[in-house]
Amino acid sequence: MKRALGDGEDLAPMHVAFNGVVTMPYFPDNGTKYNVIPRRIVEELQQACPDVKLDLELITPAGKVRSRKVTCIITETKEDEFLLGRLTLEALGIDVEGQLSALANKEIVDFDPFESETPMSFDPPDKKQIIAQLCELINEAVANVFPAKRKRELFEVVMRYDIWRIAIGNDPPSKIEPF
Repeated sequence: MKRALGDGEDLAPMHVAFNGVVTMPYFPDNGTKYNVIPRRIVEELQQACPDVKLDLELITPAGKVRSRKVTCIITETKEDEFLLGRLTLEALGIDVEGQLSALANKEIVDFDPFESETPMSFDPPDKKQIIAQLCELINEAVANVFPAKRKRELFEVVMRYDIWRIAIGNDPPSKIEPF
């Protein structure tokens, strides 16, 4: 479905605006080297601006992508769709054939870009060291006007959950029930 573009109008994803005048849906990588555009769209563009050098504005799910002076093949078709060719996709950094061939060659495996190169291991925290540090902190609280008669109660509250660490490391997450 082609239509004229209104001033300040936003397009739906997977649509293209030609020279900011005419819009229609687009489909990436149809197997052709060049972009394919129906003749009647070119004629519509020529009516709006006689010298047609196509500037594309692709509306993708991630946002707008602009390409200037794009080469297109004009076809006699009744379809209302713009076919985005391989050269334009490659100019945008998208190599579909390369990605498919890498997949076929098993070069792409379950890849996690955030996975560490070194295996993650952790040493369990030293409970005695943690308790000693917590006792120091409780004594410091009492020295700074925390009621001494509630010292034991504070210790019990502090020890209720195993969340304390002397240093932050590759520990697993704390296993406590949410409040």
